[in-house]
Amino acid sequence: MRVLMTVQMDTEKGNKAIKDNALPGILKAAFDRIKPEAAYFGASDGMRTGFLVFDLKEPSDIPAIAEPFFQQLGAKVAFEPVMDFADVQAVCRSTLQLTRPAGLLGPPTAPAEPHGAAGPAQDPPCGGQFAAARGSSRPWPAAAAPRTR
Repeated sequence: MRVLMTVQMDTEKGNKAIKDNALPGILKAAFDRIKPEAAYFGASDGMRTGFLVFDLKEPSDIPAIAEPFFQQLGAKVAFEPVMDFADVQAVCRSTLQLTRPAGLLGPPTAPAEPHGAAGPAQDPPCGGQFAAARGSSRPWPAAAAPRTR
């Protein structure tokens, strides 16, 4: 299960880990164990915070993953299940199949290809399958149009 682990480090213990040059080793050991697909660091609630996304193999792994952060950094640690864009698209497709009354939107549409021809910035989370219900070919309402970079 993909999770977002948020690690808020105690300021005093974080300062000590930085001064002692221990923080890189603590993080490397954690990264070697969990192999995050993404890791970001910043300040949240006035504390040094790490945001790590990784695949949690078993819920019973949580104590072993969190304990070094508790002991070495006095951290607050939280785990939250998360989905990526492909997961959201799959949920939307399966939810539509299960919940729409027969004939409401016509025959089921073919599942959208991930990111489609227009690229990820143009694809709505549910592959545009709600557009027909609104009588529009535009997948997003004007106010909710995705931003392009």
